[in-house]
Amino acid sequence: MSIILFLLILSLSGLLIFKSLQNKKQSRQLQATSLASKKIPPIEKVPFYFRALDYLLIPLVWIVDEFKTPLMETHPWHPQNIHCDLISDEIGAKIIGQDPSRFSFDHLGLIHTPLFGGWKNYIVLEAKDFNKFWRVGWEITYFDQKKGRFCQIHKLKIYQTQIKVLSGINDSEKIGFGINDSHKLIPLEIVGEGILGDGQFKGLRLF
Repeated sequence: MSIILFLLILSLSGLLIFKSLQNKKQSRQLQATSLASKKIPPIEKVPFYFRALDYLLIPLVWIVDEFKTPLMETHPWHPQNIHCDLISDEIGAKIIGQDPSRFSFDHLGLIHTPLFGGWKNYIVLEAKDFNKFWRVGWEITYFDQKKGRFCQIHKLKIYQTQIKVLSGINDSEKIGFGINDSHKLIPLEIVGEGILGDGQFKGLRLF
């Protein structure tokens, strides 16, 4: 039984690493292209098989999150890459990362594993200009210009006014923005911060 569990965890870890690498490569290719449209592209739905995998991963996420709530809801199949030129610097909330973790965005899914030294600091972003739901997005510009930048929108819908996101280390400039249910860019405001497991802002999801 233990061998089967080990092989399952190994397979899932391999899938996470593969999808992370694929996402990163696709983002760099996208930023290198010319911007064909000034509109935010349609936000894709997460395929049902990945949504099923989200639930299957809960026990593993529970462990790597050090048995703290809320559980991290971001896996490599959740973000959708978009062209960074679509995002105005004036629309977002500037996120200054000060997490003591040694892992940067380049370290694949390790940033989401507190058990292995991943990020623990979070901020709370608040959106107001939406009706039924909104989505959160981020623009990451590395201080090392050779690494470039990437922009993504989280595919999962948010029905609350607030969401927790990891703030990360100070290796890049981060801008948080929102997309409302009318498919328009909306500004976000930083309304709180903390460390995972501190018991603050109960009921908020963690992306």
